[in-house]
Amino acid sequence: MEENSPAYRQHIPQQDWERTPPSVQKLVEDMWQCIEKLEQQVGMLLEVQQQLLEKINCTSKNSSSPPSTDPPNTPKTQRKQKSGRKRGGQKGHEGHGRSLYPAERCARIVDHINTLYRSEYKKYKKLRI
Repeated sequence: MEENSPAYRQHIPQQDWERTPPSVQKLVEDMWQCIEKLEQQVGMLLEVQQQLLEKINCTSKNSSSPPSTDPPNTPKTQRKQKSGRKRGGQKGHEGHGRSLYPAERCARIVDHINTLYRSEYKKYKKLRI
């Protein structure tokens, strides 16, 4: 048997192939080519299907997409239970802020009030006194 023979020829004995009429041989060759094309298409479609399944199963939990892109059927995230405390700083908590330098240690002091609002600031300052 020839080494370059198509795959379908490996399943048909040489004697039988030689006795087959040329019209049937042509039909078998055409059908085999069609089968090969269809197998390639099935392989490509399976790859596309796999990509689409990965895309469908992608949620905000397993990707970098925002929660607003999650499909409607995804379960909601569990909310944390409330601790019973009010929001913000709690009573008795020491603050962690920077204190200002004393004015004596400063080389200069710059007033940063905008000139457009200086007249309003003067009115405010008069009201405070």
